[in-house]
Amino acid sequence: MCYSEYQSYNSPNSNFYLIFSRIWQVLAGGLFYYFEKKINIKKDLINELISLIGLILIFGSIFSFNVNTPSPSFSTLPLVVGTGIILVTKNITIINSTLSNKYLTYLGKLSYGIYLWHFPIISYSKYTNVLNYSYQKWLIIIFTIILSYLSYILIENPIRKKKY
Repeated sequence: MCYSEYQSYNSPNSNFYLIFSRIWQVLAGGLFYYFEKKINIKKDLINELISLIGLILIFGSIFSFNVNTPSPSFSTLPLVVGTGIILVTKNITIINSTLSNKYLTYLGKLSYGIYLWHFPIISYSKYTNVLNYSYQKWLIIIFTIILSYLSYILIENPIRKKKY
């Protein structure tokens, strides 16, 4: 983690993309998975409170980050811990039940397509000077979701269901 902190100021691009700076996040995920199997909290109220702490860490990170926030670095540690806490408490809390909502789950299925489509669409929109008004940004978001839906239905699902 100290390496990623050092690199976040010296080489932010390589810090974001290379595994050497991100290995602590992968290890944190492994530790949360390991402790999920070892720790079994029986009290519902304690699970709810732990899950709420995870959600507060995530939203606190989201609202405290800005363009100058180095990532990954010590400042992303609360986000990693909060996400791990939410994953460890699984489906036994209100927060996890809410996140398991069928609409949010379907949006999660579309998220890879959204990830793939958003950058070319935004780049093209900037290149053609389409992003002049705020309503146009909403149209781009909707267009991105529509394209990701189509690629999910027409490409991802057929490939996933194909027997090799």
